[in-house]
Amino acid sequence: VDKTQVNIAEYNFDHPNALDFDLAYKTLMNLI
Repeated sequence: VDKTQVNIAEYNFDHPNALDFDLAYKTLMNLI
């Protein structure tokens, strides 16, 4: 998976607790 091109919609689909965009973004930054 290329983490520089993560689809936020797909990410949220897999992580329903991260529906907030800012939270999802911060979480993705922590995963990189």
